[in-house]
Amino acid sequence: MGEIGRAIAVGLCGGAGEVPERYDAVQVCAGNQAVVDRSEVLIIAVRPADRYEALACGWTTTRS
Repeated sequence: MGEIGRAIAVGLCGGAGEVPERYDAVQVCAGNQAVVDRSEVLIIAVRPADRYEALACGWTTTRS
């Protein structure tokens, strides 16, 4: 988890800078595809310079 993702997770969990893995609501997955498979909402939190690479990764979803 990067800095942006960590900040979002801490904010959503109501923390004040703690490590998100300490929250019961946070699950650490083996990879990005596992995150996509388990998510209803996906926030792609990347720096602007990395956006094209992040969005071209080929993740798939079966949800409609």
